[in-house]
Amino acid sequence: MIYVDGKNLLVGVVVSNPNGFGFLSPIDNSGNLYLSPASMKQVFHGDLIVVSAVDGSFKKKRAANFVTVLERRTQTLIGSLIYKNNKVFVRPYNPRFYRLIYVTEKFPGLSPDCIVEISIKTYPDSFDEASGVVTRIIGHLNESNITTKIVSESFNIPISFDNDVLKEAASFSKIINEQDLMEREDYRNLPFVTIDGADSKDFDDALYAEVGSKGGLKLFVAIADVAHYVKSGTAIDSCAMNRG
Repeated sequence: MIYVDGKNLLVGVVVSNPNGFGFLSPIDNSGNLYLSPASMKQVFHGDLIVVSAVDGSFKKKRAANFVTVLERRTQTLIGSLIYKNNKVFVRPYNPRFYRLIYVTEKFPGLSPDCIVEISIKTYPDSFDEASGVVTRIIGHLNESNITTKIVSESFNIPISFDNDVLKEAASFSKIINEQDLMEREDYRNLPFVTIDGADSKDFDDALYAEVGSKGGLKLFVAIADVAHYVKSGTAIDSCAMNRG
């Protein structure tokens, strides 16, 4: 903690809550401090800021007031367009950024169903919301894979794969051999039903139920054993680790 002009000052990272308040995570790991909605109006989630510790608490956490921003750590966001009072705004998909961002300039091809990237030009303060300019159109709401695009763009998750990963994936055989069946029961004759959603990218859980010999139901649960095929240190394993 730093003492300046009788104030207890702390430096930390903003952790916002969609309900309007937030917390400061101090860089000295001294424990989170509560930030009121008034303080949160001036910052973004992830900003590096200075606060002054104050008397009071929120759910047993110390409280603090915003002092100044040291580093703005958000330059772009992904969101949908909102038309309001003849103005255009972007509503970010990341729930940590819960305030609308005013679009200051026209961008060719915009329509109400667009998903866009906005570059932040001015940041929020006590009086005004953040503003920015649309830099590109990510897609449209009616696209079949738009959810994947939104998530990958919002959290910087790559959706393409390197050649070594694709080559390794293609090398797996569709034939189950005797070694694969060691220490396993073979239930391929049972009509399992996947419980993953229709838009899932991996179908790795399935169920089958039948009437038991003494009445009631006997439930079979099948879960994919990915580690049987993807070994530690392989291209696919390294790719998965990097993607989190």
